[in-house]
Amino acid sequence: MIVLISNKLPDLDQDDDRLFAEEMNGQIGERITLATAQYTPRQEKAANRWAGARMKEFARSILFSAHEWRLTPVVDGEEEAFFDGLIKRMKEGGLGARWLFMIHGAGQPTVGALEQAARLKALHGVNVILFLWPSWSRVLSLTVLAKMAPMLIRRAGLTWPKAALALGYGLYEEKMKQYQQAREKAKTCRTALDAALRMVEKDFTVKAAMVEGFSISMMAHSLGALVVESMTRDPALTGPGRIFDNVILNAADVDSEGHAQWASALNIGQRLYVIQNRYDAALQASRTLAGNPRRLGARLKGELAENVTAYIDLSPGKGSAARHAFFMMDEKQNREIKNLYTALFTGVAMFERAREPFALPGGFRLLEGNHFAMNPPEKEKAFKVNKEGQTPD
Repeated sequence: MIVLISNKLPDLDQDDDRLFAEEMNGQIGERITLATAQYTPRQEKAANRWAGARMKEFARSILFSAHEWRLTPVVDGEEEAFFDGLIKRMKEGGLGARWLFMIHGAGQPTVGALEQAARLKALHGVNVILFLWPSWSRVLSLTVLAKMAPMLIRRAGLTWPKAALALGYGLYEEKMKQYQQAREKAKTCRTALDAALRMVEKDFTVKAAMVEGFSISMMAHSLGALVVESMTRDPALTGPGRIFDNVILNAADVDSEGHAQWASALNIGQRLYVIQNRYDAALQASRTLAGNPRRLGARLKGELAENVTAYIDLSPGKGSAARHAFFMMDEKQNREIKNLYTALFTGVAMFERAREPFALPGGFRLLEGNHFAMNPPEKEKAFKVNKEGQTPD
């Protein structure tokens, strides 16, 4: 089951992934729409792939979508009845009782965020409530190229090498501009997130808590963490109570230094986790290209938040490299990482130092305090030890 709560402007003439436009719904994006999403594997007929009218649809399927999507908005005023129906299905055994509230990152069109949700559902066995916010801007489009045309003429003259360089620089400038716009949108979406969480609390989690085996956790990925930070910092927003079992700030594209200030006030879950990768290419770009300070999802800096159950560094793990979305990895890519996310998404308490007896999950080690890291792959560990002239354990 995939449920959407979005502050994008709905287009009720559409019933696929184009239901939500990349515009705010309301003056500051404060209005939210509840919808359901059904999907089936996309099947393109080879004969129609390049046929005029289907060209655009095929391009969309190549770039983003492995599925055909059908989105159905819930009628205004019937949100509580909708969630009551989900609770009834859980009680009868027709719907799983494990849920994840997901806030996606920047650069995600509606279909991209839906595909992530479908992947999470398949990998980790959870139903997904997707908070869908307007984070997507096209880098390559006629509009963007039209804006860049005067700059290309001015900088490039008539030579192809100069034109190529100017185009590359222009795309970089446009991408940085769009990234900054996404940051501003993320901050503005704090009101909508607050409303979405209070809806989930009032209409769903309070009643669903009586269902056997029910759990609900939350993940804010990448720039989605900035939406959470902005909501938490706003004194006018009350937010929900501790409705989540686990709250995960994953690859958070927010400042590392000073995060304890707002994270210490993030009291919407029983446990709070921060997952990091110091080799994360997207966060490296956020810092070096966009000029941001050290990112929380890459490295720690400054005071740590006391209410964080665990800071988890996945950098040493097999397959980490420049990866930004570890939660998409399957068992073949890295079993320990896949199992970590499955446990966190399904409400399992992990890395709790106060819990007796304390036991580390397989593949992890304690660094200090509430800071943990993956063990490096065995071959790499043995190589490092042998290089120092010692015998591996």
